Amino acid sequence: MKRTGEDVIGLIGTLLGLLCSLVILFLGRLAYEMGELDGAEKGLTVGCMGAFFSILGFYGFIKAKGACKEAGFLMIVSAIGLFVCVNKITFYLFPGLALLLSGLNNIFGKK
Repeated sequence: MKRTGEDVIGLIGTLLGLLCSLVILFLGRLAYEMGELDGAEKGLTVGCMGAFFSILGFYGFIKAKGACKEAGFLMIVSAIGLFVCVNKITFYLFPGLALLLSGLNNIFGKK
């Protein structure tokens, strides 16, 4: 059975996560240049964490073609990491939800 629904949701989640990470990194750099060191440190740290977890989710998306359970686990770990980033900046809410849904569908969905 084809798993295009999980694939599309996972791809959307990873791409939105990477886009949000780039925006947050840009805003962190802008805050650094304006002299707001607290905002810059927060933005750069959360942006790098979000980029790492989005790349991890993308690896899970690529792996979903062969090993669905492992791909689902990687996507769920990525979603949990993005939810940790949500505590600092709320940009990651939708990418985290998309990766969580895709990961759960990969683990518990029909084969």
